[in-house]
Amino acid sequence: MKSSFNMDTLVPSFEHIVQRRCSPNYIVPPSVRDFHNFMFIFSGEGFCVHGNQTEAIKGPMLIYNPPGTRFGYYAGRHATMHIVGINVYLANVRYKNKGWILDKADQLELAHKMKIEETERLLKLLEKLVQCWSLSKNMTSLHCRSWFMALLAELPRLTGNSRSALTEAAIRPALQYVHKFYKEKITLETLSKEAGLAPSYFGMLFKEITGYSPIVYIHRYRIEAAKELIDAGFSVSEVSHSVGFQDSFYFSRVFKKVTGVSPKKYVTDMLIPD
Repeated sequence: MKSSFNMDTLVPSFEHIVQRRCSPNYIVPPSVRDFHNFMFIFSGEGFCVHGNQTEAIKGPMLIYNPPGTRFGYYAGRHATMHIVGINVYLANVRYKNKGWILDKADQLELAHKMKIEETERLLKLLEKLVQCWSLSKNMTSLHCRSWFMALLAELPRLTGNSRSALTEAAIRPALQYVHKFYKEKITLETLSKEAGLAPSYFGMLFKEITGYSPIVYIHRYRIEAAKELIDAGFSVSEVSHSVGFQDSFYFSRVFKKVTGVSPKKYVTDMLIPD
């Protein structure tokens, strides 16, 4: 389940902050990591791994990966990338009913891949953050948090926050799995594993792209397959088991919710001549 995201109570704890111009052999090996990753690419070209998908990337853009996501980066051979990378843990902390409450912020309301609209302003904020991180002085963490929160507040304006083909491609393996194995039991964990994403992030992404939660999408796909079998002359009881429903009553409920009529009414309407 997705944790709430409240800028007013968000507290960052930094794992690593870096600014560099990447050589052609620069690589961040693909792996599942437990922190939020922000990769700002201001110039140059390279490749991004997101889940089980790999796609070329080109600055200026921002790549965001929430905790539990498999990601990695490779530099291009001909155009050196200028990047600023931030790895950070985030939590919402608030005081309520005479006690402190801490909730992990599992994901932010950001697209995976965003075009940077105001490069100069964003780079100035990031350079301040990098400078603070590099200093070994008292209050360094506090100053880093201040610049990071200013950065988060500015992101909606500084980026187009637009969804990309890479994001849509991330759920394609899960869609293909549903289409192939819809007759079998399918869980959210299975689909998220196919996509190489954390279950909570995968569920959010899947619904944003398809318009349906994974379970509703599976139901609708099964019902379309059921209609084809009914049209071919199979009985309702035969059809329900053939498309992945173990309970005929539950199948009838889902069928009516998707089509607006019960399976029995669907068969009756089909037999009535126009």
